[in-house]
Amino acid sequence: MKNNPFCRGRSCDQRGVGRARGSTRRGRLRRAAIPLVAGAMLAALAAPAQAATGVVFAGGLTVPSGAAVLGSDMWVADHLLGFCRLDADAAAPGGFRVNQGTCSTAVASPGQVSVDAVNNFVYVPDNSSKSKGVTRLTWDPVTRTVGAAMVVAPGKGLGGIRTTAAVLGPDGALYVSALKTGNIKRVPNLGAAASSQVVQTIGNSSDGRGVNGLAFVGADLYLAEGAAVTVMGNAPGCTSSCAAGATGVSATAPTAITASGSVLYVAETPVAASSVLRYDLGTSVEDVYANASADGTAFQNVAALALDSGGNLYVGDDPTAGDQVLQGHLYQVAPPAAG
Repeated sequence: MKNNPFCRGRSCDQRGVGRARGSTRRGRLRRAAIPLVAGAMLAALAAPAQAATGVVFAGGLTVPSGAAVLGSDMWVADHLLGFCRLDADAAAPGGFRVNQGTCSTAVASPGQVSVDAVNNFVYVPDNSSKSKGVTRLTWDPVTRTVGAAMVVAPGKGLGGIRTTAAVLGPDGALYVSALKTGNIKRVPNLGAAASSQVVQTIGNSSDGRGVNGLAFVGADLYLAEGAAVTVMGNAPGCTSSCAAGATGVSATAPTAITASGSVLYVAETPVAASSVLRYDLGTSVEDVYANASADGTAFQNVAALALDSGGNLYVGDDPTAGDQVLQGHLYQVAPPAAG
């Protein structure tokens, strides 16, 4: 098996399959042990009056670390299978399954992806130990497949840092985070030939350590760091030394992040059980948006959050954190009914 992103700092066998030793998330996130008070803080957060619950959308996944809608199809970034389309299958758990014939394996261990819907490009980071950085795939809306893989800005500093997230900013540039550095990278000239593309370091995480995910709200870039959610204000205006600062989000172990309007969704994973926090930047109100499926199955080791145009939240988890293959899920969390 390919290098398991959860194996970092953990005991793994020669295939890259992790053997559990303590928290399955700590090695990957490169953070200090989380104090017990973190669990008490999370428990103190009230669930909304009409809390959302998830339903299985697809199973048979391994450490799903990203998801995106291309046309009418949901795609998932799967550690074992690659970047794959999910097709309807009445016999599959949740009614969808990975169509392995569509999987792109151009990236060894894909992370949080970003879609350029205008040019039909998908930017896929690679958090494997042999990472080439970020790869651009071209989506064909006729065949509903991806191909024509191109490494972004090869040899310019994105390779080898185990990239975790690639997000398009309001300025059209690509912003990239990684596990092996707290530097936030930017590629401002995506339209240029790969050899002419430039990589800029615009700033750093608050602790100088790796970052698990990124999300833009307006021009502000939010970082899911190992021990906090931070923000780099006006990221497009940053040139070299912007530092991420504190936010009001209570998460002490964020493992994924996404945003809709002025609302952040954050996967909080202090040990193995995960809760999705919802934080409204306009009102500074936070609640536990969802933490389980409708049948009561708790989310575990969440590594992916994504939204569709209907407001449905997709939550990628893996109860074994990659220790066993094909045990992960993609849950769909519909927004609570109004009123």
